[in-house]
Amino acid sequence: MADVINHELAHMWFGNLVTMSWWNGIWLNEAFATFMEISASDAFRPEWDVWTAFGLARAGAFDTDALASTRPIEYEVVTAADSEAMFDILTYEKGASVIRMLEQYLGTEEFRDGIRAYLRRHAHANTETTDLWDALEEATGQPVRRIAETWIHRGGHPLVSVSSGPDPTTLLIDQQRAPLPALPTGKAPAPFPIPMRILTRSASGEERAHRFVLEGPTEIPSLNHRNS
Repeated sequence: MADVINHELAHMWFGNLVTMSWWNGIWLNEAFATFMEISASDAFRPEWDVWTAFGLARAGAFDTDALASTRPIEYEVVTAADSEAMFDILTYEKGASVIRMLEQYLGTEEFRDGIRAYLRRHAHANTETTDLWDALEEATGQPVRRIAETWIHRGGHPLVSVSSGPDPTTLLIDQQRAPLPALPTGKAPAPFPIPMRILTRSASGEERAHRFVLEGPTEIPSLNHRNS
């Protein structure tokens, strides 16, 4: 009940106060409301551990998104059938996951600053999804539009691998494209820009935070030693 109430209340801002210009952006209404239903329920009752439950539900979106027949989150809507097809697990679970990914990367308060700016700027008006990315980018200084555009306009998702680097005190992080058909040109798709935040800790307890956009093999210091 709490989730449903939170979801529908979120539409007062994403849907009513600010309305998408056309049906291609309807996914953002639903994805953001799904994100807010979990966020609000988590603030209301942390002991419910709702983000873990969402992670389990998101697994279904991963399964669908791994199919060769998957679709982008956002696509051109021409007919009524096109808009109806957008109300599926990729809109709700995958769309909300992308919003959550951006929030975790940017930081909760910084993300909220961008959302507030977006709502104030476009109150009682119509928008495109790029307006939200631009507001978040202005508030944080991070390449939000470049990241988000890739994730919503391309189907599928990458796999991230973490292994020991050449030096035992480093980690090697890379991405592998999930198995999907090759492009018509025969070339492999370009890497996804994956926003990442990693916390490493040494044997002595020293911690270091790393924030970066993963687009190829990246080596970071793990602070761990051979004997740790």
